[in-house]
Amino acid sequence: MKYSVPTDFQDETAYAMDPEVVGEVYGKLSSDFTGGGRPSLMLPRVSRRQLRRHIRILSEKGISFNYLMNATCLGNQEMSIRGSGRLRRLLNFISRAGADTVTVAMPYLMEFIRYNYPELKVSVSVQAGVNSLHRAVYWESLGADSITLCSDEGVYRNFDFIRLLKEKTSCKLRMIANLTCLHECPFWLYHAASTSHASQKYHRTRGFFIDYSFMKCNVIKLENPEEFIRSSWIRPEDQHLYEEAGLDMIKFANRSIDRESLLALINSYRDESYDGNLLDLFSNRMGHYKASVRGRRRSALKYLFRPFTVNIFRLRKLRRLYASSGIKIDNKKLDGKLQEFSENSCTAVPCDTCRRCFDIAEEVLECDQEARERFLSAYKDSINSFISGDIFKYGKKKRKK
Repeated sequence: MKYSVPTDFQDETAYAMDPEVVGEVYGKLSSDFTGGGRPSLMLPRVSRRQLRRHIRILSEKGISFNYLMNATCLGNQEMSIRGSGRLRRLLNFISRAGADTVTVAMPYLMEFIRYNYPELKVSVSVQAGVNSLHRAVYWESLGADSITLCSDEGVYRNFDFIRLLKEKTSCKLRMIANLTCLHECPFWLYHAASTSHASQKYHRTRGFFIDYSFMKCNVIKLENPEEFIRSSWIRPEDQHLYEEAGLDMIKFANRSIDRESLLALINSYRDESYDGNLLDLFSNRMGHYKASVRGRRRSALKYLFRPFTVNIFRLRKLRRLYASSGIKIDNKKLDGKLQEFSENSCTAVPCDTCRRCFDIAEEVLECDQEARERFLSAYKDSINSFISGDIFKYGKKKRKK
């Protein structure tokens, strides 16, 4: 099994990659015409010159580069003379820089690239939500070379489905190992569109972004800890089950991760073993966001200091969300648990009838109730400030009579 890993575009990171393990590195400019699956605030800043150099170093090591164009919405700019020109200029740069693959989530972009840039391979993003054979076959008919499957338990715990895709399509199959997306997430479409706009160079918000979906996701998981078990992840110890089912590559999320943590993550999967809190491997740990913002203070100020967009004094309260959630999962206690799903899928049975994830959660989850309640309260207060509109107001709040 080889891995698709994010990069910080530093030369040291490129040189540290082992081509025996890493088959592909992915990333993008912090902002461009299409945008992608992460806001500019959380992305490493890189110039076009640095990106070209990074791709060259990786190529010399025998590692391919995948440029992300996985926005789910371009605001219809692509259907205009100006937008089409900007799209072509971006793709011209990507092709000349030496990228091997581009990742998309929009059928139009797939066809546009296939027609105009046949030298580029095209991969389907997880944001396209491929969770059925019909969707996979459709993307293949458009010219997809590989597909990153939808991050939902109905896909991740359904090994028969992976085998079916392998049998019925010629596309390379990928899955992201370290996501904790909610089972059948109700925020999926909104979250994908909002993050897409948050890294688009010509969008009116200019990169300003508050991740409401992420906050709501964490509230649900903290109120219902079994959601951590029902979410979409692949343990280092269980990756062989997916390889046997037909998975071609595992992808790691989190482009704000530091080099040391990334290399440790790769080594854990290479060794097929990890001792510790499984949540520490996951991409949307709040600590990762905290480290990312601290490491890019000037960038954070650029995107968040918007006094005419939001009350910046109330926005500072979001720092409370950097605390520890108090939830731990002893990874080794999960040994053998996924084998049960491989042998007997529960995807056709309602969760409240199956309850396998609930039982596993009771066995492996450890919870610091005080930290959990404190973290949950901070999230709820922050969300309420948005849905009430208080965070957009200056001056004293008027009391109701």
